[in-house]
Amino acid sequence: MKYSVVYTSKSGNTEKLALAIKEVANGECLQCVKVDAVDNAKINDSDLIYVGAGSYKGNCDEAAGKFMQTLKNKKVFLFMTVGYGNNQEYYDKMLNPAKAFLDSSNTLVGTYACQGQWIEGQKKNLENMLAKAESDDEKKVIQSKLGNHDNAIGHPNADDLNKLKDIVKSI
Repeated sequence: MKYSVVYTSKSGNTEKLALAIKEVANGECLQCVKVDAVDNAKINDSDLIYVGAGSYKGNCDEAAGKFMQTLKNKKVFLFMTVGYGNNQEYYDKMLNPAKAFLDSSNTLVGTYACQGQWIEGQKKNLENMLAKAESDDEKKVIQSKLGNHDNAIGHPNADDLNKLKDIVKSI
């Protein structure tokens, strides 16, 4: 089986997942590249496309979504990193909007999502929002998000990568 790994990664989180897939996937890797460097001829030659993205404001990265829309009659495995949450149910929920980018001619063979470390500056933005918050309810929401920042440090970690590798090996 021939495969391609195509991803977006603003912070390096999703790239870690992409490289883990390349390390253990069965078959011949034709390319493991960011979306902006994809070779469409290699996509055409691939039996399986692993597509990765970060989650931003409840959806996957725009470039990854546009790439997914180009896929037709392919087996696709979708993977994602998510900054918020800290449970599988939430991660699975975050995958749903990304799935909508796939044409119905494709076959989704699997998914994986895990927590990713926040990109630089997000914590400072929330701290600024907290300083300006006017109500106790608003402060509680922002404080909860700030707590999640600390949980996200170091993710994806070895456990996250090993879970992904186990799933990919079974395909």
